Amino acid sequence: MKIAIASTKGGVGKTLVAVNLFYAIKDIIEEACTLVDEHIQVPNIYHYIKELPQAEEVVVNVRIPEIDQNACTFCGRCVHYCAFDSILMIKDAGHIKVLDDYCTSCGACVYACNDNAISERTEALGKVSSYALDKDRFIEGRMYAIRPLASPIIQEVNEHIKDDAISIIDTPPGSSYPFAESVRDADFVVLLAEQGKAGKRNLEANIQLLLNMEKRFGVLINKSGLGDDGLFEYLQEENILVLADIPYNRKYADLHSCGEIIVQQDAHLKQLFVSVFDKIRAGVKEGQA
Repeated sequence: MKIAIASTKGGVGKTLVAVNLFYAIKDIIEEACTLVDEHIQVPNIYHYIKELPQAEEVVVNVRIPEIDQNACTFCGRCVHYCAFDSILMIKDAGHIKVLDDYCTSCGACVYACNDNAISERTEALGKVSSYALDKDRFIEGRMYAIRPLASPIIQEVNEHIKDDAISIIDTPPGSSYPFAESVRDADFVVLLAEQGKAGKRNLEANIQLLLNMEKRFGVLINKSGLGDDGLFEYLQEENILVLADIPYNRKYADLHSCGEIIVQQDAHLKQLFVSVFDKIRAGVKEGQA
């Protein structure tokens, strides 16, 4: 079973939930449990795992186009074919260049060029690291430089997730393609939300996407008590499953910010995460039936 932890923006508590759900259930279930960090631009779950063993690493490479200005006839076909505005052409100045930071390595420009003026070089985009934690595992995707091209690393991470384990996936924030790629194979998505009008609007975007993807999901409200009850009323009206609400507690924030595992020090919160897992497993079984 693959469980994705998701939110529309950062700071809502995805990492807190992913890490503490992992530590709450890993010793009470028969299956192996895998913790996955797919927030590849800023992975941080490794802070919460003490004494990481030697990693098995796979480098993820991409192909970046290069344009030979001497061979280019400045016909503009490559610019027309590029859907991401990644090619800068100033015809009168005889200048054309691929903007690496915006290129998604789709290969459309190479296909479009009739003058053999575009070649490709291989560049390391990032890496995927796997760690054995006794019967359990930790998998991390990491991008070397911030670029829009996230999907190859996320796809490589997904290739390392075994089907016979319970996998908990910390997804990239947002509702764009990296998020969709992270939840594509998930059996259940935990959507994190905060109270207040902004929290409700942010939640609605991901709910609509998951409905379009026909994904089973539930909402976990973090830092409850810091806003009005409009979010609870909305979820009740829409008949959306509420997995739990975690009350705002300064102690939780202090422990998490220091790299501590909260459920190892708070029995009540551990039981809350166990109950969340039970609801997720029941929801997945109901969907399969």
